[in-house]
Amino acid sequence: MQTATDKQDRTFREAWIAGVNKHYPGEPKLSYVTPWEDTP
Repeated sequence: MQTATDKQDRTFREAWIAGVNKHYPGEPKLSYVTPWEDTP
């Protein structure tokens, strides 16, 4: 079951990954761009 907090966390994670991919030079560490579903 997805709660409002889960949705906010997922939205933040997606924005974070987009920012890392846009601003990080080269290949970012995998932990920086791991999708929400794959995070521990």
